[in-house]
Amino acid sequence: MDSLVTRLTSQIARLRTQPPLCRWSWRNRVWTIGCSVGMGMAIALGSGMGPAAAVTVAPELQSLLGEIDRAASTKDPSLLQRFAPDFRGADGLSREQLERSLGQFWQNFDRVSYNTTVEKVDRDRSGWTIETLTEITATQDSTSLGPAKLISQVRSRQIIRNGLIVRQELLSERTTTQWGSKPPAVRVRLPERVRPGETYSFDAIVQDPLGDTLLAGGAIDAPVRPESYTLPQDAVLEPISAGGLFKLGRAPSSPGSRWISAVLVGPEGMTWVTQRLDVR
Repeated sequence: MDSLVTRLTSQIARLRTQPPLCRWSWRNRVWTIGCSVGMGMAIALGSGMGPAAAVTVAPELQSLLGEIDRAASTKDPSLLQRFAPDFRGADGLSREQLERSLGQFWQNFDRVSYNTTVEKVDRDRSGWTIETLTEITATQDSTSLGPAKLISQVRSRQIIRNGLIVRQELLSERTTTQWGSKPPAVRVRLPERVRPGETYSFDAIVQDPLGDTLLAGGAIDAPVRPESYTLPQDAVLEPISAGGLFKLGRAPSSPGSRWISAVLVGPEGMTWVTQRLDVR
């Protein structure tokens, strides 16, 4: 293990990027890495609706979605004007917290694009309730790791009143962030929902044969809280020789949401995958 860790140390020493995206430290002969696991989720709260639709959308609703689309594509802070002052997002996120999260995200990525499909629309006397599926891509050309790319898929439900978004619930989400010239290709298997106290499997499978490639990896189980959207989480990395991470977890006894993450680091890049686990 010492030889492997020494080789990883020399190969990964250059894989350092500016906070808040990532931080590295060395602790007890294993790598510790900290990343903002909720960053990709906060993005969808601010840019999560484009004009595409799988259902019929009323013209006034279409106009609102188009305005949000244009503002998000250009990183225009006026985007927040389409959120009610008392807006509450998933996990109790306020409009002020959303604004800070979006500002940080826009600062850390050069380009953002997304494709959203409106999957369901319900209208009542006071407004709309819509369900959307959003796919977000963000890229950054120049980090000390090389290029960075984020891909996030979020299914959410929004309540719109008087032309403003007043509530949002995240139904499912997964975010993959990769750094470097050749980050590990990873496929994650995790249920979207478990019961309190239930045991579940979490697998992060490396898609390419390892051969002589050196990999290190670790897993994170973190509660979802508004303040966690931008705070780095720590993962302890250890050498991997079995084709990925294969973990058993136990849901907490109380209902809530968790961010379950896998991080895998190779000689030429790093992959960080986070998926929401609903406990209820």
